[in-house]
Amino acid sequence: MLSFAPLILHFQRIINYPEPLLLLTPSILTMNTLNTSSPTEAAQQPTHQAVASVAATSLPEIASLIALTFSKEDIAACALVCRAWSSVYTPLLWKDIRARIPNPLNASLLPTLLATHGAFIRTLSINDAPEHFLSRADPSTDLVFDCATIENVVHLTISTENDKKKAFRNIIHRNRHTLRFLWLTFHVEKPKQAPDWCGEPLFDFPGINGAPCLQSLYLERWRMTRRELILILKACPVLKLLSFSDIYIVRDDNNINCCSSSGSSQEPTGSNVLDIEPFQHLALVNLRMCSKLYPILDLIPNVKTIEFYRFDRSIDPLELKLFCESIRAYCPKLQQVWAFGFECSMLPAIVDSIEQLVTFRGSSNMATVLSILDHANTLEEANLSDYTEQTFLPLRFLETCPRLKQFMTGHSSTTIAEVRGSLQKGWACRDLRELRLSIYKLSPALIGAIMQDLGAEKETASRVRNTRGAAWAVQQAQQEDQLQVAMSVLTLEQQEFRRLFADFLVGFGHLKRLNFGTGWHSINRTHRS
Repeated sequence: MLSFAPLILHFQRIINYPEPLLLLTPSILTMNTLNTSSPTEAAQQPTHQAVASVAATSLPEIASLIALTFSKEDIAACALVCRAWSSVYTPLLWKDIRARIPNPLNASLLPTLLATHGAFIRTLSINDAPEHFLSRADPSTDLVFDCATIENVVHLTISTENDKKKAFRNIIHRNRHTLRFLWLTFHVEKPKQAPDWCGEPLFDFPGINGAPCLQSLYLERWRMTRRELILILKACPVLKLLSFSDIYIVRDDNNINCCSSSGSSQEPTGSNVLDIEPFQHLALVNLRMCSKLYPILDLIPNVKTIEFYRFDRSIDPLELKLFCESIRAYCPKLQQVWAFGFECSMLPAIVDSIEQLVTFRGSSNMATVLSILDHANTLEEANLSDYTEQTFLPLRFLETCPRLKQFMTGHSSTTIAEVRGSLQKGWACRDLRELRLSIYKLSPALIGAIMQDLGAEKETASRVRNTRGAAWAVQQAQQEDQLQVAMSVLTLEQQEFRRLFADFLVGFGHLKRLNFGTGWHSINRTHRS
């Protein structure tokens, strides 16, 4: 992300620079490789090759790949090299923008720059200006909202206050045919909130004439009626992800006064509320909820994933009961539950309401684990490591879940003796691909010996081997020597467990990644054979 201030600086240099450093004309870029018989031409060929290499970097496809490794300052420097590079790298420089207050001395350049280069912006993040800037320069957010050339944005994030709602409604309207991702946050400081504040009335979202390509919509700190929510879903026919954070969904018949405070006059009254036709959004498959349970599952019957975030309080039992009944009544395709930073007491009821649980990620307690194990025949992924002080019954998952492909645990009190007994019972998950298992008192030396027997290499080492210098290679060699020394003094019991566990894991032909507490290792099947 890049703010406007560095952009103004670099483009001011372009404006003031008298001549380009190098002009690659078509005649210079032409290479005659067929006529190289004379010594003079042969001597000139390396120069032509060098120029051709520079010309290759002027191709947009190649430049975009090169720019992936560049900082914004590097891209701006490339745009200053010549006109050919400027035409290629300038769009890349403006591709990802964060709107901020410009320096007052350069603020006059911003409207011209936006009018010239606004069409290149694909990712745009707009945050409201601090109050102490307002007396020094006009807010850049207003300039962005009003710029007609910004009409190709794909990823738009807006955090602003009440007086900007009409303005960012306009920018959404201009980009409605290209938007794929939209995040709208009403920013209000807690000291300024009224005691009975319950969200800011949402602007007339359907008034943007729909967002036919929008796939992800994040709404935070807004208030809306159920009718307004239905209109939003209708306006986004291909929406796949809907995220609610601090959203207040109020009764339509009690919202007349709220709408009048937001300047809207389109809210139906009385009997008109009852005339809303039944509606279901069939494309939406992912519902994300922060802090609250939202009774909207009847509108999204095809939802497959529900994500819970920042539930740090207990939910009212009646509210939880109604939500679980909605899952059973309206969401037969629900298969995945993600619960991060979660208050676990309500999870068992939610998991028990799902017909077929395929994926679970997040926090868990014993009751939650038992509810998950009730879906042993359908479970394919279980990640129990998030914010979990202890993972309960980890070996039970491996023994009873035949379709399990990914299994990750947090800290557990599972002992080597318990693992040995589990190996004797056998694991049902023959299609296991990734395994992170915490085993109490499993030493790094013993883990290293098991990984060595499996031909597994630490992933961090394989990634950086070719990017570090000789000093790093020497350090790695010393660590390897220390590990070999530690492995040589393993006890007979440890040696026996090493052979038993390694031979057992070899039988899992699809197993690719392992982590027993010393980092992820990738298994090299060729090395093992």
